[in-house]
Amino acid sequence: MLKKNSTNRIEKNYNKIIKAAFRSIANKGIEKTRINDISRLAGISPGTIYYYYKNKKELLISFLDWIMKSYFNGLNKRLQGNKNPLEKIHCLFQYQKHLITHEEELEKVMYEFWMMGIKTPYIKIKIKNLLESLKDNVQNIMKEGIEKQIFKKEASDIFPMIFISLIEGATFQYLINKDKFTIDKYFDYIETSVIDLIKIE
Repeated sequence: MLKKNSTNRIEKNYNKIIKAAFRSIANKGIEKTRINDISRLAGISPGTIYYYYKNKKELLISFLDWIMKSYFNGLNKRLQGNKNPLEKIHCLFQYQKHLITHEEELEKVMYEFWMMGIKTPYIKIKIKNLLESLKDNVQNIMKEGIEKQIFKKEASDIFPMIFISLIEGATFQYLINKDKFTIDKYFDYIETSVIDLIKIE
């Protein structure tokens, strides 16, 4: 019983820290976020945070792991069920559109990490892993479509890179110039264009 209570407390504190880190980074950015900020927002002492994380670097790595896990959990839920490859491609685009329009703070936080990853090696590794995992997911759908003679074999390698470029471009434009960016029209057009590119006629 004591061990169970201890595990529950650890998990509860972890969730508090991660959620507080999210709020602080979303409001102040990564560089201006301090352990004391996270402590205050989480309602726990700085010493408790240092019990879990040696420094801010370790906390940021843990936070990115949490974001990656949440992202792919959400994506996998969308892809579940008896869906054919075309339906899965549709799910990929719709999931990203949902994140942009309904999880704007999350997208802002991710762009903080994109920028930090350019000059910070340990963040760059995490972002690279995220992109490679997403490419693998897209490529698996492509392979399934090729095996079922729905998709062109020659599109297998290039499409994952095109997909990431299209969705990240959409995210950037929406965050910077939301009022001028017609997101529904954009996603309808790029999905139709991509299907025309990869589908066997």
